[in-house]
Amino acid sequence: MRGGTELNRPEREQEEHRSILEAWRRLSSAETEAMEAGDWVHLARVQDAKATLQDRLSRSEYVPDRNDNDPGLGSLMSEILERERSNLRLLERRKDEAKVEQAAVECSRRNLRRQQKLFVGRTATSWQCYS
Repeated sequence: MRGGTELNRPEREQEEHRSILEAWRRLSSAETEAMEAGDWVHLARVQDAKATLQDRLSRSEYVPDRNDNDPGLGSLMSEILERERSNLRLLERRKDEAKVEQAAVECSRRNLRRQQKLFVGRTATSWQCYS
């Protein structure tokens, strides 16, 4: 209901569409915060919520067009698209950082294995001279 008047079906669909997009924008911001914090569990929950919204959008019969009487809808959609692109870039950066960290851990693991082999080899030789 807008201004105390009953909305007709196209207006209700438009309001529902706007509501979904506003929720999407909030979730996209939460997605950014989760990625920046490295909170991958929270990120998964946010993405599950976005999947639910995606389902609602796909079932919606509303199709925005240039004749919509909601001028803010276009800017809302543009803001969401920019946030999604930004999140994609952030996720790519975080993946690259994780790959570098994984490579460093793997290098350390190999070095430790080499050291372990050297130590085990010396220990076995040392014990043999007491036998």
